[in-house]
Amino acid sequence: MIGNNSFQAPFPSFNYEDIGLDVKAKPTIHGNGDVSLDMDLSIKALAGQSINGIPVISNRAYKGQITVQDGQSAVVAGFITISEQGTRDGVPAFAQIPILRRATSSNQLDETQNELLVVVTPHIVRNRERDANAEIWLSPAH
Repeated sequence: MIGNNSFQAPFPSFNYEDIGLDVKAKPTIHGNGDVSLDMDLSIKALAGQSINGIPVISNRAYKGQITVQDGQSAVVAGFITISEQGTRDGVPAFAQIPILRRATSSNQLDETQNELLVVVTPHIVRNRERDANAEIWLSPAH
């Protein structure tokens, strides 16, 4: 109800949401060949359920720093999701009677497990042109 006692339906609205894997990494290369990565990782996905017709989006995030050697792999994050779905088939009236339930109905429980590992392997890529210029710059004058 609005102040003048009239009813006005709310205007329908919607939002766009990006779903999927989003990885941001800021590398720092150390003199001994180690690579530090400031990681910001998020995974958004449909959760498989809805509330009042609005889909639920699950959001998982990791933020931290890892240090590995050049070419070495590291597991940054791991996510495990488990979902269960149960179904019952049978004759509606007889499936409610305890003695006849086993003869007239069947139950089925399905469990699904998903696992996601995010593995990063940094590689230091050298710029040959820059390295060549550095050698020329560092070489003594003739």
